[in-house]
Amino acid sequence: MRPDRAADDKTREFERISHQVVANDQREDLTAGDRAAAVADMLELGFSVTKVAKAVSMPREQVKANGVIGKSEKARAAFEAGQLDMEKAAILAEFFLMWTTHGESAQRSDQLVVGWGHARADREDGRDRVLGGPGRSRW
Repeated sequence: MRPDRAADDKTREFERISHQVVANDQREDLTAGDRAAAVADMLELGFSVTKVAKAVSMPREQVKANGVIGKSEKARAAFEAGQLDMEKAAILAEFFLMWTTHGESAQRSDQLVVGWGHARADREDGRDRVLGGPGRSRW
């Protein structure tokens, strides 16, 4: 048992999650989905990418990608199953989050293909456009 040195509940929760990630990595590797969920939880607590990266011994870019993947159940499942690499899972997660944030159902497969292309293009060229939804222009 580690001594409790946390100043508040958020810090205590952060330390608990990061300790679990590190301990489980030393015993038996976490699944990619579990790791992404843990990173997303730590970021949701309000801690910086740098602090999370140091806590779980992961490069900052991987923390950013895992933080996005961890927020999307569908992207996390595809990443965990090995269907998508980290970059593609992060793009898919961004798309699902953007799509559901704008009140549209992420289950309409005819729109997913179009949205996937837009999300990937946005990521590649650094633009941050707002999705207009099915049948609406994005620009």
